[in-house]
Amino acid sequence: LGVIAINLAHSVTDFVWYAPSIMVVIVLLAACAAVLSRESRQASEETPAAGRAWLRPVWGLAAVGCLLLSGWMLQTKLPAVAAEPHWFEYIRLVQLEPRLGKDADVSAHRRQKYTVLLRAARADRYDARIQARVARAYQSIFDLRQQQAENPMSLLQIQDAALASEWTSTDELTQWLNRPGVLGENRKYLDTAWDRARHALSLCPLLADSYLALSELAWI
Repeated sequence: LGVIAINLAHSVTDFVWYAPSIMVVIVLLAACAAVLSRESRQASEETPAAGRAWLRPVWGLAAVGCLLLSGWMLQTKLPAVAAEPHWFEYIRLVQLEPRLGKDADVSAHRRQKYTVLLRAARADRYDARIQARVARAYQSIFDLRQQQAENPMSLLQIQDAALASEWTSTDELTQWLNRPGVLGENRKYLDTAWDRARHALSLCPLLADSYLALSELAWI
């Protein structure tokens, strides 16, 4: 009955019972419910009341277990529900980007896209796809900030300069990277990108793009 109720509630907004393969499952579930109901009624008539006394604590434990399971499910799924509208808006903006006209404000569109993505990430920290996209978004934000800096060097150019300098220690490299003319304050975007990519992989180790993101930042 629980499965049928869930299927019925789903069909209120997405009706799929016209598909024979799905309708056959519903018919089989209904038949199972009818048979179980008949057998339960027969068993209750044949079993004395004293023999059914142990069922009450079992039903009580089952009810407590269902409540605990429901709490866990709500804790897991409510963040996904909260993030869904922001995620879909982000997808819409991504799909709209190639169709922007020459007179469109690309920077404003990009800011809007990153804003809704970050809202989705804040709402749901357990969605690996969103966290992986956020990691790439912070890399893109770094690139944009670097283009506006006094010394507009890309990350690849900075990496080449760091390797050519042959620093003798990590501390020397870090001090050089933190200079205003190199990474400066923009380094925080790369650090955040690194953290988000690692977090995405901890949620789903099969995200290939997150490994690529880490490989681009690991030398820092």
